[in-house]
Amino acid sequence: MTYDLAGSWNSQTGHHTALYGSGSADTAVKYLQKQGVPASKIAIGTPLYSHGWKMKSLDGGIVGAPARSLSNDEKTWRSLQALEQKAVAEGTPGWHMGYDETAQAAYLWNDDPSSKDYLTFYTYESSRSLAAKLNYINVHSLGGLIVWQVHGDSPALGWPMITQMAEGLD
Repeated sequence: MTYDLAGSWNSQTGHHTALYGSGSADTAVKYLQKQGVPASKIAIGTPLYSHGWKMKSLDGGIVGAPARSLSNDEKTWRSLQALEQKAVAEGTPGWHMGYDETAQAAYLWNDDPSSKDYLTFYTYESSRSLAAKLNYINVHSLGGLIVWQVHGDSPALGWPMITQMAEGLD
C-alpha cells in the first residue's frame, strides 16, 4: 500500500502517494527487495482519492506547510479533475496545480482570499503521476498495481484512469 503516506494525522501538507523520497513507493520497493522479495511479487498502489488540509498561511511554501486536516478531507479523482480545470496561471488567485518533480507527486492548492477554499491543499494521483508509477512498474519489472477506490474514476468520461493503467502496464 503505497498511498496514505500523508493525511489527517499530519500537521503539515504532504504527498500521500509519492513515487520517490522518504516514505514513498520507491522506498517500499527497495525495502522489500532488500528483504529478498522478488520484484515480480511486488505491487505498488495508486489511490483515486485525495487527502486535504487547510494551510495556516502561504508563507514558506506549499508542500510541507503547517496546516490542519480538513474534516472531510477526501475527494474523488473525478472531482479533482474539476479543480484541475479551474486551475489558473501562477500570479492569478484561485486553484493551482502543482507537481513535485522529485517525488513525482501531484497537488492542488487555492490562494484566492475571496474563495471559501482559500488555503485548501489536496494531494492526489494525477494522470501525470500515474504515468510515472506505471513506467516505474515496467522498468523495475514489478508485479503490478493496486488500485483503491476505483469508484473515484469517471465512468462518464470512459474510465480514463483505469484505461491509462490498463494501457500503461507491460
